[in-house]
Amino acid sequence: MTFKFNPDAKYQKALRLLTIRQPWAWATIYAGRDVECRPWRTPYRGPVYIVAHRRMTHEDYEAFVAFASKLIGPSTIPSPDALLRGGIIGRATLIDCTAKARSKWFTGPCGLYLADPEPVPFRKCKGSRGLVTSDQFAGVVCN
Repeated sequence: MTFKFNPDAKYQKALRLLTIRQPWAWATIYAGRDVECRPWRTPYRGPVYIVAHRRMTHEDYEAFVAFASKLIGPSTIPSPDALLRGGIIGRATLIDCTAKARSKWFTGPCGLYLADPEPVPFRKCKGSRGLVTSDQFAGVVCN
């Protein structure tokens, strides 16, 4: 296992990676998407790095466009080729985990609510399912 990514002090204390498929990951960092919907809950609150999954199907992209066009307008959505995949694209703070719909992006069943998203320089990284912590880096490689 190799982990060479050197986060700043705020994110180094409790390093967590959350892998999200594109273009949902892009929307989380750049378009105001403030919730990641999952079938599971977590007690964790704090900083997370957003990993853009390496795979994105045409169906994934079209489903996103159909949903997000109503929220942010179709002209702001990048083309599939413009979306970075297979690495860390940003960071945010996980502030809540609830089944309550408090966001226009919420589709259930459980929402991981994120705040203060910001892009970071792209780092290739193989993501993993769930909210990966620093002691669970088996299979997670970042350069």
